[in-house]
Amino acid sequence: MNKKLIVLVVVGVVVGGFTLACCGDLFGGKEEDGGPDITIPDIEIPGGPTVKSGTLVGPGDSESFDINTTKDYLEVTFTWPSNASFWVKVHGQDGSLLGDFDLANGEIIQLYGGGKFTLTIYSVSGSGAWTATYTS
Repeated sequence: MNKKLIVLVVVGVVVGGFTLACCGDLFGGKEEDGGPDITIPDIEIPGGPTVKSGTLVGPGDSESFDINTTKDYLEVTFTWPSNASFWVKVHGQDGSLLGDFDLANGEIIQLYGGGKFTLTIYSVSGSGAWTATYTS
């Protein structure tokens, strides 16, 4: 029963989001700007992918999030604006820097060993929305 409920909630969110995006001027947006700004919350579905998201406003801006996993291996896939240079710093549970990655060299960051990781995405140049998707 829970599985059906989760599927219905996800379908409702997807359909509801599509309706808002298509009918933005009904909800206060203007035709020329594509409708209202809608903040999409982080999504966590038990057993499914987790999506973290945010927006960097320009060079030097950053946002951080934690990943707690029992998996020995985890892939985190990022999206970001093609005209921006976004990097990601990965810190281990003791705070030590494990890596500093230019997303232009690859959109997937591999985490090994499990535990708590703190990822900080930051802009070297450009701005815009980003997402990080993983299954823990």
